[in-house]
Amino acid sequence: MVLKKEAGSGMPVVTVKWNRLQKLKYLLPALLPLGDKSPLRFLGGAGSAASTSSDPLAFPTYAKNTRRHTAAEMLY
Repeated sequence: MVLKKEAGSGMPVVTVKWNRLQKLKYLLPALLPLGDKSPLRFLGGAGSAASTSSDPLAFPTYAKNTRRHTAAEMLY
């Protein structure tokens, strides 16, 4: 995704151009490297994102493994 800022009428205008969607399931092992217990599911990202000073959007994500351990990760 690309975040572009343009000045318009003295107020900033923000346009987000979304890239192709990708599955996040491949990130589960990186989120939960807990030995022999495999990742179980993504719990989601609460549907909110924050814009950083360098323009990428940051999404909080959460995942759970079969031991019910939860991990959090920020995706940019």
